[in-house]
Amino acid sequence: MTFRRLWIGQLFSNLGTQVCLYALSLWIFRLEGRLQAIAAVLVVVQLAKVATMPVISRWLPGWPRRRVMVVCNLLSCSSSLCLAGSLALRGGELPLWAVLPWLVVAASMEAVLGLCLSTMVPLMLPQHRWAAVNGWVAGAEGVVNMASPFLGALVVIHLGLAGIAGLDALSTGVALICLGGGRWCEAWQAPPDAPDQKPLVGTRNNLRHFIRWPLTRSLLLMGVTMMATCAAVEVLFPAWILAAFPTDALPRALLISAITYGAGMIVWRRYGTGHWRFWLVVGLLIQAFVLMAAAWSGFEQLIPAWLFGVGAFNFAVPIVVAALQTLWMNAVPIQQQLGAFAARHALEWAARLFGAAAAAALVDYLMHPLLNTTVLGQWFGQGVGRAMALTLALVGLVQLAVVAFQTPALIRSSKWAANGSHS
Repeated sequence: MTFRRLWIGQLFSNLGTQVCLYALSLWIFRLEGRLQAIAAVLVVVQLAKVATMPVISRWLPGWPRRRVMVVCNLLSCSSSLCLAGSLALRGGELPLWAVLPWLVVAASMEAVLGLCLSTMVPLMLPQHRWAAVNGWVAGAEGVVNMASPFLGALVVIHLGLAGIAGLDALSTGVALICLGGGRWCEAWQAPPDAPDQKPLVGTRNNLRHFIRWPLTRSLLLMGVTMMATCAAVEVLFPAWILAAFPTDALPRALLISAITYGAGMIVWRRYGTGHWRFWLVVGLLIQAFVLMAAAWSGFEQLIPAWLFGVGAFNFAVPIVVAALQTLWMNAVPIQQQLGAFAARHALEWAARLFGAAAAAALVDYLMHPLLNTTVLGQWFGQGVGRAMALTLALVGLVQLAVVAFQTPALIRSSKWAANGSHS
């Protein structure tokens, strides 16, 4: 058994689950004709992931990882198949409240699988390979997140419910084959015991411990800010394109995003073996300055410059995610990573929900009225597109402030030593 095989299996599992969740939400939308159905599904999926982490972090340390991953794959697939079957039998008669529990199960199991995979990197691989592996894991996760909405729409249009069920079953089968092949060392099932490194129990205790130490406090604040920023961009960026740019801007932006995202993965793979603090800070600064540039109205007229900004932002995404994960992995002792990463993921996913909701509220209730009724409209321009652009700039300013305040502590702090203190 190798980590590569394990990662490939969970990559297929994650892709299948994400595509099916998007496809099922779109199927429900076609039945009801209301966007609230899609919004409800996306919110419930994120809340399920947030709520799962505190619960699973208490029980997972005592369970064999391989068995947990097999059960999670089976439960995730079973929930999707049951939901697809219910929609096929009852169609539009099935109320939304009856759909959501099945989605909660699928999302929760996928969250547990992601936590298992991230905490098994230091168990299965030597430390000098963590950075490179984190780059591939982070890059693949980003590709899955970007591709899932489009693949989900294609599945709904061309294959229907049978295609949704078949895709999830196929991806689960691949994951189970990868999990079942090869011999698992006993050390991979759980971290070795260390009397001086007892895991902290509970999300609150872990978060309290993060805030106590400068390095983990900086990583937590930067990670939460990055997650909220990405969520806001996911909400505002497509709408900004539709409101203020030519019709051919969206496919060009998607192409540039894909190319530069891949370039970021390659750069990290080649040069990201060290200096992780540097890569994290530089990547976050690039994103912040690109977003702040959206405040300039001429940015919308210079399409090549705008595309360069789109490319720069996406180039930094895999680098930031991989650097952040590698720093976390080196900062927290292996015995404490499961509970610590569960708490971290819960807070970051909550930040995603907050970022998406705050971005929409700022555009509708603050930026748009301000531009229409104050002198700001004469300086920055008016219209819905300008309101979205200024909100993006505000998000970038917040990220810049967080990076500026946390970088000194990040640079001064050394990694968490074996006895749990900072040297």
